[in-house]
Amino acid sequence: MQDANGIGYTIGIVVVMVAVLMATYFVSQFVASKYKRYASSKYMKVLDQLYITKDKAIVMVEIGDKNVILGVTNQSINMLSEVDKEDVVPIEYDASPIVDIGKKFTDYFKRKSAPKKEPDFGEQNDKFKSIFDSIDKQKNKFDKYYAKDEDEDEKV
Repeated sequence: MQDANGIGYTIGIVVVMVAVLMATYFVSQFVASKYKRYASSKYMKVLDQLYITKDKAIVMVEIGDKNVILGVTNQSINMLSEVDKEDVVPIEYDASPIVDIGKKFTDYFKRKSAPKKEPDFGEQNDKFKSIFDSIDKQKNKFDKYYAKDEDEDEKV
């Protein structure tokens, strides 16, 4: 009996979520259609805008057969230039490859997790190895000496 209640509860949650999503979609469409009525015009159309700062922009507006370039700030709107429609050409941006951040992370972690190789210093490497070997021998002698002293202390 509890399994049936759990399944019914899950189905109810899914139905409510779908209803909320549908309501959100239809409300956003309704608001957009109302806003479009206020933002559109029979005689003018915003072709492009470029924000220079948070509250300053350059806007290109189509009016009849002319394009007008406007400077827009919070305090004023100024006409900067008037351009014929034929003179407006879209800017071709450099088709540089988009950085794949996932690949960058993967490469980074591969490098970090790869086993570290000892640098090859040639003759110097051999000298360092012999120095480290002699240090290890001294350490072993030291450990044996103090291990012997500890054994004698335990006997006393």
